[in-house]
Amino acid sequence: MRTIAIVPIKALTATKTRLAAALDPPDRAALTLRVLGGVLTALDTPGIAERLVVTPDTAVLRAAQAAGATGLRQAGEGLTKGGRRGARGRSPPGRRRS
Repeated sequence: MRTIAIVPIKALTATKTRLAAALDPPDRAALTLRVLGGVLTALDTPGIAERLVVTPDTAVLRAAQAAGATGLRQAGEGLTKGGRRGARGRSPPGRRRS
């Protein structure tokens, strides 16, 4: 069995909003990209066949690809929809994901 780690990420303008009182939007975006880098590094193990980042954000896609992960552009916003899109895009033939 092939294990794929799906990492859904919101658009950078919508991330880490709970930190708005402490960090301005560019700093929140930078924090998100740094955390993403750490997550992708942690997932870079022999047990994970592919790291798939699902996002509507071009900068996140670039960061994922720079880290050696696969990027999948999400048409809309929302982490749940992004995770589902990633699962549908990577389902084995003849197998349906819910």
